[in-house]
Amino acid sequence: MKLNTYEQEMLSGKHGEAKRVAMKILSRMGEIYGAEEMISVESAHIDGCSYSAVWDAGLDFAEKMEKLGGQVAVPTSLNITSRDIREWEKFQVPVGFAKKCERMENAYINMGCIPTWTCSPYQYGNVPRFGTHIAWAESNAVNYANSILGARTERYGDLIDLCCALVGRAPYMGLHKTENRAAKVVYDISQIPMKYLEDPSAFAVLGYLVGKDVKEEIPAVVGAESFVGKEHLKAFSAASAASGSVGMFHVIGCTPEARTLKEATQGKEDTRNVAVDEEMYWHAYEE
Repeated sequence: MKLNTYEQEMLSGKHGEAKRVAMKILSRMGEIYGAEEMISVESAHIDGCSYSAVWDAGLDFAEKMEKLGGQVAVPTSLNITSRDIREWEKFQVPVGFAKKCERMENAYINMGCIPTWTCSPYQYGNVPRFGTHIAWAESNAVNYANSILGARTERYGDLIDLCCALVGRAPYMGLHKTENRAAKVVYDISQIPMKYLEDPSAFAVLGYLVGKDVKEEIPAVVGAESFVGKEHLKAFSAASAASGSVGMFHVIGCTPEARTLKEATQGKEDTRNVAVDEEMYWHAYEE
């Protein structure tokens, strides 16, 4: 990868051991994915702060980076922790488990992360601007940021998210790049009766249906522009990221990079088209 002067200094250890380790990991990751350079990011969201998601390896990594003097370089929010911080004893959480959660929480807070403890940082102050590059983890948060806010983040996994936060950089690849944000599959939901679609829960069903079908590709939805609101979009975001590996979607006439279908597909004509009928909807609902 081509690194600028500051990035090379971080990789050489000039700006501390924590940044050196983080930059080494990100550089190797970028090489594996074919990235040619790094980009600056304006914020980060950490998913690896949940002990039950990463267990002792993740705790060791967080505490090591803290011990090495790690401090986040950009505003960094935190996903859920794995206990009720104030009343974990009432929920009969084992003491040993709670103590490891507490160590994890403290390590991230000591590195300068904001203790938001939410999967929805976009509702709690971490709201990136349209077109800005960020380094977020957590499936729903990534999907929401790319699709509804128009920010740009790849689907970063646990511990990589911390590396990005520590150096304020990410490999320039994936959904950071305009050409990778085009819709590949178009779902027409105009056959679904409006009495169902006006309820945001219907968009959880549709998100499940679309995510399961589209898997890793970027979907576009047509037929929703007259009524859809942010709760519809949030429900679709969470469900499509859970049933598939969706990191971005377009709703024509609603999301910021989809004022028209042509804009969402970037003019490409090789899209797959799916007409979602009522039978498909109820099948997804029952699942």
